[in-house]
Amino acid sequence: MTENLLKIKKAQTEAHKLNDPELFEQVLQDLLTLSAEEAEDLHGAKLVRIDCYRMLERWAEMVAYSGELIASGRNEEPLVYLGLATGLWKQGKGEKAKQVLEKALGRWPLDHNLQGLLETIEGADCSLDTESRSRKIVYVDMDGVMCDYSGSYFEALRLRLEIEYPQSVPGFFSDLPPIDGAIKAVNKLRKHSDLYVLTAPSTRNPACYSEKRIWIEKHFGYQFTKKLIICPNKFLLIGDYLIDDHVSGKEQEGFKGQLIQFGSCRYADWNTVVEYLLEKIL
Repeated sequence: MTENLLKIKKAQTEAHKLNDPELFEQVLQDLLTLSAEEAEDLHGAKLVRIDCYRMLERWAEMVAYSGELIASGRNEEPLVYLGLATGLWKQGKGEKAKQVLEKALGRWPLDHNLQGLLETIEGADCSLDTESRSRKIVYVDMDGVMCDYSGSYFEALRLRLEIEYPQSVPGFFSDLPPIDGAIKAVNKLRKHSDLYVLTAPSTRNPACYSEKRIWIEKHFGYQFTKKLIICPNKFLLIGDYLIDDHVSGKEQEGFKGQLIQFGSCRYADWNTVVEYLLEKIL
């Protein structure tokens, strides 16, 4: 990469740090000063241009430029397809954006950026389809509701008696097994409600914040991590339903919606919870 390109990349990084539109405009101007050879550098010039269009929300230019790069046949890169799909979606052309993403995923099936945008567009389509009837907000606890906290806790104590707090061991939260039926049930409820994961942090394990996020991505995919809320005081959240295995301890009793106690006689398992909620929200 030439000295000119390195300067432009540095300016791009600074623009992101400051989130300054004027700096992104300046980067675009600097790109015009590059030699023909430098301008052909995919990662040093072309992707920088796409990024600037994205940050400045210049969707029409983003679509035109990304489409031109793909049509040339010399710029086979997931981020170019991502730029084209993003621009199309922002212009209200969701179906075309999905076609671009599906084509790209045929070549790069494990690309998280492509997968994430496709899930976002499909989720937005789902919201539009149900806009006429307001979607209920449902919060779902993790420990003891989605994942087997107690089983793992006592198993760890049995295997290693010297550990006073098993939840403090690195990897404890990311390795918890799902509770029977939880994954299927949450995915089903997601289709009919605005569902979030609401879990309290562990005071014994500062790494629980990242470990809980890892657990969500492992079982539901990257896009769903954006629906993860980690909060020790659950009464602060506004919504219609809270599915939790406790009725107090994390301020659940102050929740203004309906508290559904998972594991209680009335809501013993996920089948009964889903059956009850679908009757309420459909």
